[in-house]
Amino acid sequence: MGKADRMARPCYAASTVEYVIVRGASVGLHTILGQEHALTLLRQALTSSRLGHAYLFYGPSGVGKKLTALRFAQALACPYATPEACDSCTTCHKMRT
Repeated sequence: MGKADRMARPCYAASTVEYVIVRGASVGLHTILGQEHALTLLRQALTSSRLGHAYLFYGPSGVGKKLTALRFAQALACPYATPEACDSCTTCHKMRT
């Protein structure tokens, strides 16, 4: 397949949502839009304390994989998480910067 063939084919891009991390903005898994099934699984892992040894965040660019992973890690590290990160302890503040 040549370059001309690739350019002639239509591009079907997945719909994406842009995520912007604003300093001082609310944090937690509740701030993630979409992917309710994946978020439910992550919340269940947090509440049941039955965590997998690894989590793979996979998908097209721009859908919030990195933001979701950061919010999940923050909830895991927060000593006051219920299951969301408290956003007021030292650990949460360090993870936001």
